[in-house]
Amino acid sequence: MTAFVNSIQEILKARHSGLHLIALEVTSSKTELAYQEVKIKLGEDGNHKPMPPEESEYWIELARNTALNKTWGDLKPKEIRNISKCLWYSSTSTPLVLDDKFLTPLIESCQKNLKKRLCAILIDGYLSNYKKDGQGIKLLGKWLAQTVTVWDWPWADRQKSFSLFDNDDAPRVISDIIMKSNDSLEKVLNDCGISGNRLSVGMGSYAFLETLKFFRKNAESLSTGNTLFYLKRIQEWSVADGKSFSYPTLKTTFIESLLLPWVNATPDEKIVNQTLGLLIDFFGDPRLGGASWILVNEDAMRIIRGWLVKRALAQFLDVVDELALDRQWKYRRAFWMAYYNKGVISDAWVAFAGNGASKAREIAKRHKDNSWLSFGNLYGSGDANHAVLILRIGDLIIADFSHMGKWRIWKAVSNQKAPKPYEKQYDRYDIMHGNADHEGPHLPVDGWQRKVEQVIANATGIKLMMKEYMPR
Repeated sequence: MTAFVNSIQEILKARHSGLHLIALEVTSSKTELAYQEVKIKLGEDGNHKPMPPEESEYWIELARNTALNKTWGDLKPKEIRNISKCLWYSSTSTPLVLDDKFLTPLIESCQKNLKKRLCAILIDGYLSNYKKDGQGIKLLGKWLAQTVTVWDWPWADRQKSFSLFDNDDAPRVISDIIMKSNDSLEKVLNDCGISGNRLSVGMGSYAFLETLKFFRKNAESLSTGNTLFYLKRIQEWSVADGKSFSYPTLKTTFIESLLLPWVNATPDEKIVNQTLGLLIDFFGDPRLGGASWILVNEDAMRIIRGWLVKRALAQFLDVVDELALDRQWKYRRAFWMAYYNKGVISDAWVAFAGNGASKAREIAKRHKDNSWLSFGNLYGSGDANHAVLILRIGDLIIADFSHMGKWRIWKAVSNQKAPKPYEKQYDRYDIMHGNADHEGPHLPVDGWQRKVEQVIANATGIKLMMKEYMPR
């Protein structure tokens, strides 16, 4: 008896502290039953383990025979519970929940045998398999909305607070509450009843989708502070299991929702950094390929490519700035940023020798931004401080070596020796002796720019005025 009482006390203590209930060691079948009953009373029951397929098939067959023979009154409470667990199961046959002729009499049987345990099973099925306007969902939701209020338990409160079983409104209401609450995400998800196994499916997935829709529509008009808050909340929600992206079917929607608000606007640099870090952490660098980026809208891809061009320039300029001569480096910064500001650099990539690579990793760690880790490795330079910036402007490939190295320009279409952006390894010798169509030193420090600008202008028609590319 002592073990039984202790188990009950532990359960109540866990609930009172606001922690999610964990599996407690059960020493007897009596204690196990008491544990389950307390969970039901607290409204925590529902995250059920899936029934084995062969067992599901048995109960589905019983359900279909019952419907055919109209012998619902002969079913025992346990049989009704087990059939209720299989409503959404589908192997070769149509799920029971899609059959109104079956679902209506089942709900009537549930009403006649109404118990919290049975209701909790149907709640779990509803939330885990929710589809907006899904067949059967409205009928079951309408019944649950009325039924959960019969008892004094958390599901009644959830229905009142979140319209949890109102088919059209629930995902939006849950999304609004989660995104506006100052409570921890874990607490709000638990309050809504979509934590645990329900988080990334059904209602949890639709609520997350509503959040993405809101962000895509409104991010441009929000303050920087609010946008950053929403981004952080979205990030927490998307990995609420603490491991990986929780909504694999929403990958493309997720990426586009975070990028498309900025089609006609330039976000604060903090927003860019947070978004880049988030997307690259989840899906990798789009410049390096990857299945997650294949279906992404071209406008969204254009936005992230533009941000990554600027990031590559920042890598080259900021990292090498600490390793190069001040008297010549400010001219490089002004020159290449002028082309970036004109929006004509379509690709940008950096390759670092040892010291530059270490510095880039240091910056990534300091800012917790893995987009700084995307770069190539430069070998054969003989100097660990060396780096090379590789750009594409129009049909030209440009390689600009750090320190006192030369600039080199290739016509990419006709010159197969041109280095390609986004490679993992670059040999300094290959770039230096790659039969460039044009090359020259960065001398004088305020004079080489005119020659490079003329080469680019003649080949692409893209022109800059001196006041645009000289440092102020």
